[in-house]
Amino acid sequence: MPATSAAQSTFSLNVNASAPLPAKGRATSVVTNNEALRVLQLLLAAGERVPDHSSPKALVATLLEGSLDFTVDGRTERLAPGDVVYVAPGTKHDLAAVEPARLQLVLVNTDRLGADQLSPAEAL
Repeated sequence: MPATSAAQSTFSLNVNASAPLPAKGRATSVVTNNEALRVLQLLLAAGERVPDHSSPKALVATLLEGSLDFTVDGRTERLAPGDVVYVAPGTKHDLAAVEPARLQLVLVNTDRLGADQLSPAEAL
């Protein structure tokens, strides 16, 4: 998917249908991509691993389907559909699919936020 402007609203429909889970290995499917954030689906076959790494962006990961072990800073949790993990920028993390898994990743470019926007919100 080509990059769009963060000021432009978009719909991404039938995302799961257009990106089936792989029988082997892993695949990614970009859902949204702009200067503020990137949303993608990470599709993993059972037993597939994503080795220890970090990113300069904040990450919100939501397991949509399957089961996987997600490790952040040495703490490992087994995720079930609906579980959400926040990974702060620069934090090491890795994951391993226990069974075929569909993970939605939202990568937020925190460089675009002011210091006041990084503070906890008092009210939404």
